Amino acid sequence: MGCGASYPKYPSFDINAPISGGQLPSISETVTVNGVQVLNALSNYKGCEAAIRKAITNPTPEAENEALIQLLPAVDILHEFFEFSKKLEDYLPVLFEPLCTDDPVSSIQTNMGCARVLGEVFNFALRFDDLKMVNPAIQNDFSYYRRTLNRLKLSKQDKSIEIRVTGEVANRMSLFFAYPTPMMRVLIDATTKYINTTSQGTKLADGLAHLANFFTTYLNEAGKSGAPANDTTLKVVAYLTGTIVLYDQISTEGAFKKNSPIMIRDALKGVKAYSQNQALFANAIRFTTAHFNDASTPESIKNL
Repeated sequence: MGCGASYPKYPSFDINAPISGGQLPSISETVTVNGVQVLNALSNYKGCEAAIRKAITNPTPEAENEALIQLLPAVDILHEFFEFSKKLEDYLPVLFEPLCTDDPVSSIQTNMGCARVLGEVFNFALRFDDLKMVNPAIQNDFSYYRRTLNRLKLSKQDKSIEIRVTGEVANRMSLFFAYPTPMMRVLIDATTKYINTTSQGTKLADGLAHLANFFTTYLNEAGKSGAPANDTTLKVVAYLTGTIVLYDQISTEGAFKKNSPIMIRDALKGVKAYSQNQALFANAIRFTTAHFNDASTPESIKNL
């Protein structure tokens, strides 16, 4: 297993563990139900390219006004995406709690429902970012919208039009959508803040490593049983991928080094075997982690 390290024997992860207690049911419903709605809205986002092109090539007041009319509801949708990212940020401290203990293996085993919800956060973030990266209309629409806001402000017309997304909110949204993978960036930044501002934050990296090994064990057992790839194993691949990305971003030496606390060789084999040819997981590991291309990463790991 892994790259030369020895690991404890992990219990089988219960993908059907009940989600109960405190805020967990509400968080789970928001992430899974509302998250699906967000992903559907993103996948159906068409953008305002034609109206923007017309306003740029023929900058008459009529053309610019028509572009703005089309942009306003589109920007409202983008604002909903941004607000949803803030919800995920707020959920993380609750979901991290079982990981930040002196015995994370036992804690994870006792709180697998919470681990499931954290996995669903990763699943959502990976899929959102994958959809966002292939839709340049989002960045183009919002860039033109901000230029329009500046023009309206200079001409003192901004008070005569009902515009809900302005000022500091627009600035923060611009930073959010500027990232190729904005949702995962939010999770990484929120996790870094959690580590730096809470007493238990120093235990998080160790907890995430063990969580990754739980998910890896699940995929290992599926492979040994000859279970075919299906929606459940694909979901665990997403959970595992998100955990690896987050661990690698907050860990000084990363997830891929020799003697990594994550069973990284088995983990990557599981991702490869059960990703159902969806490239987003391999791409997230290659391009969203911080240490994959480090010299300390064995070539055998990169080749996987």
